[in-house]
Amino acid sequence: RLSGELEQWSQRTLDELKWISNLYKYENKVYSQNGEDGVLKEVFSFLGSTNKFAVEFGCEDGSEINTRMLWEEQGWRAVLLDGGHENTSLHANASLLKCFITKENIVETLISQGVPRRFDLLSIDIDYNDFWVLDSLLNSFSPRVVIAEVNRNFESSESFTVPYDADMHWTGSRLAGFPHGTCYYGMSARALDNLARFHGYRMIYMFADAINAIIVRNDLLSE
Repeated sequence: RLSGELEQWSQRTLDELKWISNLYKYENKVYSQNGEDGVLKEVFSFLGSTNKFAVEFGCEDGSEINTRMLWEEQGWRAVLLDGGHENTSLHANASLLKCFITKENIVETLISQGVPRRFDLLSIDIDYNDFWVLDSLLNSFSPRVVIAEVNRNFESSESFTVPYDADMHWTGSRLAGFPHGTCYYGMSARALDNLARFHGYRMIYMFADAINAIIVRNDLLSE
């Protein structure tokens, strides 16, 4: 029996490794900024879903975001938060709330909105304090899958995040036409990877444009 269980475990591990290595094939844009829609659809096709509840920060008006396909086409529910936009009647399954997120208020905010402690998907893109807010959230909540923004201007091999400043927000990049902009914001891919490991997650995918990465809770994958 032990031999059979080991064989099943080995096969599942191989299947997961093959699946992870092929995720790039699923990049496809529907509502997301880039190819996030297609990859997230495949991730939940492979891993399954539980309560089909999503949370997304940094949504602007909610039109071009990572969770929209799920709550608009697949019956998910979502809580959306943005520092400059609000639309409580955005969709029957999703409310967009105006809230400037900090590591001090994130847990209380999610609790007040009825977010389950264990939900399926978190998407975070707040353009400055991403590392610190995510760390605070993961101390109290356990989303199964997280898609988070990383700063590709930092060396991918360097674990770096900007120091926490609750009042700071990114002013945009000079390369994108913002005269007073900067590339100094957020966290490196290695910093996200280290944070993921600390909280019991594993990074499984970096998007082709190196702007977002996906981490998955360890209990959903083989060792």
